[in-house]
Amino acid sequence: MRARIEIDPNVRVRGNQTYSTLDDVTGPITVGDHVEVYESESGLTGPAQVTAIEGDFVYLAVPWAELSEP
Repeated sequence: MRARIEIDPNVRVRGNQTYSTLDDVTGPITVGDHVEVYESESGLTGPAQVTAIEGDFVYLAVPWAELSEP
């Protein structure tokens, strides 16, 4: 199962990455994993890669141009 992580596309950190909390993660993750990210209000979805897990935060590299609506 590929993990899914809810994000806020307006939040950018660490050179155009984003982050979420572990509460926003569905499924197991480790650093380096390729996951699916989504934004529940707009329905945007797309790929991302987990770059770090620090405490309760998950940092993600998102190819922003690849996010799409359903």
